[in-house]
Amino acid sequence: MAEQLPRLIIFGDQDEDTLSYIKGMILQSRNLPYASRFLRDCADEVQALLPGLDAEERCRYSRFEDILELAVIHAELLEKDLSSEAITTVLFFISQFGDLIVYAG
Repeated sequence: MAEQLPRLIIFGDQDEDTLSYIKGMILQSRNLPYASRFLRDCADEVQALLPGLDAEERCRYSRFEDILELAVIHAELLEKDLSSEAITTVLFFISQFGDLIVYAG
């Protein structure tokens, strides 16, 4: 039996278009319950952590039900130069880890 070699996973350090990645991940996650669960859990966690943002940022991001809605709101705010760096980072990591989960599926 051949020995299985370890795998190395490399993530980029930034991505300008997390919205496209998240849209693709949502389409793929329809057939992967654990990927759907990951996205749902991420949305719940982000909503729970919103009070940590300053009042102005919190108000901009307070109305979303899922990660796709958050990503759409964020993309609109990016165009107006009103986005939150914290949300940018969160969406980046959600898209990267979500992609890994989908890939592993």
